Amino acid sequence: MKLPLLLTAFFVFLASNFITAQKLLQIEKAGTLKTQRYYIGDEVIFQLSGELENHWFREQILDIMVDSKSILFTNRLVKISDITKIRSFKNQGWSRGLSNNAFVAAGSFTGLSLIAAAFTEFMLSPATIIIPGTTIVAALIVRFIFRRKTYRIGKKRRLRVLDLNFYKVGP
Repeated sequence: MKLPLLLTAFFVFLASNFITAQKLLQIEKAGTLKTQRYYIGDEVIFQLSGELENHWFREQILDIMVDSKSILFTNRLVKISDITKIRSFKNQGWSRGLSNNAFVAAGSFTGLSLIAAAFTEFMLSPATIIIPGTTIVAALIVRFIFRRKTYRIGKKRRLRVLDLNFYKVGP
């Protein structure tokens, strides 16, 4: 029992010499501690200042230059001051939860109606299909409308590059 634990601790200790801290791109909102972070290797969808309103770039972060406050993408080097908007396609938590609950409610309603019709004198009506159908359509509309979030960089939100590497200080 102790041998696997000791071996695991030994390999973690050896691997820690190769682990380096990270550079990251962080979106901060004024007055809150919540941040959105993008690491090297992540794909970012962004809009540059001076571009058309509906022209978005989708690039993968290759490196983050902290000294020049810029990001190296596959095809270009972009200063963070030139980025005006960043778009995220991570589903918002409340919309996903709401739509999942609506799907469960529609399925439960249909299932209970069919069970009631099979074992009792309950008669199926058009409402047995209309109510779950409209619930499912409403859930899909909520998912479609709230499928993305656009962060506007400006007064409320700022974009920062952070270097979390530990550097040797002293002799």
